[in-house]
Amino acid sequence: MATKFEQYLLRWPWPKHSSIDGVAPFQWSLDGGGRELIQEVIQSKPEAILLELGCFMGGAPRAWLSQNSKLKCICVDPWGDNLVPYVKNLQNVDWALHSYGRETLAHYGELLERYGPMAIVRNNLEEFQDRCVLVQGGAPAVFDELSSAGVTPDIVFLDALKQWDEFLGASETFPDAVITGDDWSWRDKDGKYPVREYASEIARRRGGTVFATRATFVISEPRHGLQVDKKYMVASN
Repeated sequence: MATKFEQYLLRWPWPKHSSIDGVAPFQWSLDGGGRELIQEVIQSKPEAILLELGCFMGGAPRAWLSQNSKLKCICVDPWGDNLVPYVKNLQNVDWALHSYGRETLAHYGELLERYGPMAIVRNNLEEFQDRCVLVQGGAPAVFDELSSAGVTPDIVFLDALKQWDEFLGASETFPDAVITGDDWSWRDKDGKYPVREYASEIARRRGGTVFATRATFVISEPRHGLQVDKKYMVASN
């Protein structure tokens, strides 16, 4: 009998030909570092279902699925046409140029313009299609859809709009999941760190502890039994 994950995979089937001839899959994600913290969480839950909200080009799930043979991922993103000008414009952004170089950014921009975001993501993750669901959408709709399908993520990685509703929705819809995410180091136009506030509030409500390094955070609760290095601990409730 098919598992709930396998049944959900049938709702979002992969096309017969997901790869693009002549285009090698690439691992690229716009993050400020610290993803080794997520790897520690996955190692504590090697057969987990990981829900990523804000998948971009699939760089993070490609890394996680490559390193963990039993991990399953549900990758959620609108993958709208707005990604094309966004990536092409990164050639004019200092931090992006410093991190990736003009030639690489131009190459990715050209691929997106030629094939479209969804085709590129499928090409990047096609080899993991038996363990990876690509959902074109966003929150809160995907929370409701997963709940109605009986799919319960063990880990939720938030990397989308950096809004309180996403954090609260993920926590309330999946009360037993480990809540993690990106943008710990991101400051808004007022110079505040909203993700830090949201993560700390979720940790307080759950009786958990926030661990963070660079741009990545994890909320660890005693019941999760995570093996996270204490040097990353930043708050305790």
